[in-house]
Formats: sequence, C-alpha cells, structure tokens
Amino acid sequence: MASRALAARLPAERAAVMERAAQIMIERQEEIVSWLIHEAGSTRLKAQIEWNTSRAVMLEAARVAYNTQSRILPSDVPGKECRVYRKPVGVVGIISPWNWPFHLTLRSLAPALAAGNAVVVKPASDTPVTGGLLVAKILEEAGLPPSVLSEVSGRVSAGG
Repeated sequence: MASRALAARLPAERAAVMERAAQIMIERQEEIVSWLIHEAGSTRLKAQIEWNTSRAVMLEAARVAYNTQSRILPSDVPGKECRVYRKPVGVVGIISPWNWPFHLTLRSLAPALAAGNAVVVKPASDTPVTGGLLVAKILEEAGLPPSVLSEVSGRVSAGG
C-alpha cells in the first residue's frame, strides 16, 4: 500500500519532498499566480498572498515529518501516565473549496503527506487546476512517490 511505503520513509526524505516543492513554487510563482487569477477569479494581490501563504504551509509541512514521535505526558491520576502515539492514519481524504483553492488544499494535503499518509484530493469543480492538478504536478516534480497522491476532478451531481 502506498501509504505504508511513504510512512516507512525516513522523516528527512519526506521533509525533502516538501522543501523541494516549496522551491518549485518559487520557480513557478508567476504561473501559479496566473492560474489563481484566471481560474479562481483572484485579484493579483490576493493571488500573491495565497501563493505566499501556500509556500509557508509547504515549508511548515517539512517540519511535520519530524513531529510524529511518541510522548509521555503528565497525568492528573496518581501513578498513571498518559502516552501519545502519533502515526500516519493511512489515507486522508480532502475536499477542497473554490475560494483560496491552492492554499486550502495545501493546508491539509502537505502535512498529511509529510506525516506519511497517502492522500486523495477532490478539488472544487470550479478550480480543478489550482485546487488539485497544479498541486499534484508540483509534488510529482518534487519527488513524491507514485500512487501516494490521487487527484479526482470533475463535477458532482446530486441524485442519480
């Protein structure tokens, strides 16, 4: 299973993918901003803010790879201790909205991947590129292993 393979990678390997993705975002800043303007209807200022916050999320996700350690916490019950075990859950499903699509997708997706989970993302039908396809392409270029990230685009209709 893809999520087990990613979880088995060293934290440094998962962090390196997020750091490379942040670098790719710098190299492709104008392309990302342009997509946000044309697909999501952003103003240039809003698109630049979204790009900047998204890059910050990606850099922060690189640190998440190191935050999956277990801890022992104090207890209010005498003679007892509280143990916290952090580990990947397997597959994380993300449904991203149309407003701030790049940022709100990455806000959930990047930390989930960095922690060792596989992800399935369904961007809003109005913003399939900035909410999913562009994110997937950047992570693919950054070295994310195949089959770890799945992107599902398209319209969803109620009923039959």
